Amino acid sequence: MIYLAAAVFAILVSCCITGREGARYGEFYKDKNGWGIAFDKTEVRNRFFLYLSALPLFLISALRFGIGTDYFYTYAPGYNVIASGGHMHFELLFHWLVKIITMFTSNYQWLFVVTSFLFIFIVYNTLYRVSKNIPMALVIFFLSYVYFISLNNIRQALASAFILIAIRCLIEDKVWKYIFFCIVAGLIHQVAFISLAFIIVKIKKINISVWWQMVGTAIGMVLIRFGAKYIIKLISMIPRLNLYFNLEELLKYTNRTISTKFILLNIVIFLIYLIIEQTEDGFVADTDWKISKWAQTFYLLICAADGIVPATYRILRVIIFIQYLTVPNAIEHCKDERHKWMYYILVVIAFVLMFLELYFAGSEQVFPYVSIFDV
Repeated sequence: MIYLAAAVFAILVSCCITGREGARYGEFYKDKNGWGIAFDKTEVRNRFFLYLSALPLFLISALRFGIGTDYFYTYAPGYNVIASGGHMHFELLFHWLVKIITMFTSNYQWLFVVTSFLFIFIVYNTLYRVSKNIPMALVIFFLSYVYFISLNNIRQALASAFILIAIRCLIEDKVWKYIFFCIVAGLIHQVAFISLAFIIVKIKKINISVWWQMVGTAIGMVLIRFGAKYIIKLISMIPRLNLYFNLEELLKYTNRTISTKFILLNIVIFLIYLIIEQTEDGFVADTDWKISKWAQTFYLLICAADGIVPATYRILRVIIFIQYLTVPNAIEHCKDERHKWMYYILVVIAFVLMFLELYFAGSEQVFPYVSIFDV
């Protein structure tokens, strides 16, 4: 119930955020009276509701105890190893983040506090900057299981947060910043380097319709299935992923790990994009639209590798986390309000079905919630 209460509270409070266009907050300016900092009243009000919405999500995440399969399997013992001067298999930036925290405290709970703050803060601030529908973005944030996965897979969640910043930079035409934040994400979880693929949206010659992109995606999925042995040879050359190719791990990670419901969900989203592009105009060259449709291509191509490439779901998770930004932004291009809400209802129903499947399967082992005060 605590998750449900926090989700409802966060979504309802986010509905109070209005009039973001042109608002100024914390900007330096100079006038006849000298230097000052701009604090637009609307912006201050919006920021208040933004952080109020985020607060329960942060507290639940920061104060959790034993939640998720990786809490005691990876992060708590990993923290203790690094605190005692040892070395874990963590990527460079995450290792140093843990190292810095251990300089101040030997209590591993602070790792969960710091990473929870970073994840929630980055997600909310990025949504505030570039989301066209924050309440709907938060609905998908919960229903897509992103929040619950973040309670378990810390490195993946944190890497995905920096990918979100990278996507924001790409939307704002700050390409070099986009590349920088993709590299930062990759140094937290190396699978995140795959997010560099979104640079394709800046190649002007590659601007195809959703229809032809769907055809190309379907052909790509078929080629991936038939080129399995060559893909395995290529992937096994990557040191981190090669760990999954030993006999013991192979049985665990090369089984199919991505559900049919998830694949169908993303096909449905692709079809909605197709309808929007066929019925609306004036936006097909927009960067955020290109990112939304290319994201669907990447998701489905990765799904095609499921059962071939070890731990495919781990690769997918790092970039699928941005879907709560891309899907609402894409649907907001629909000018007909009735059609827009029809698309939202269809998407929400599809995400609810996927959520229920994950919930009843006990995915991530985050239910029931346990806090440090319950121990």
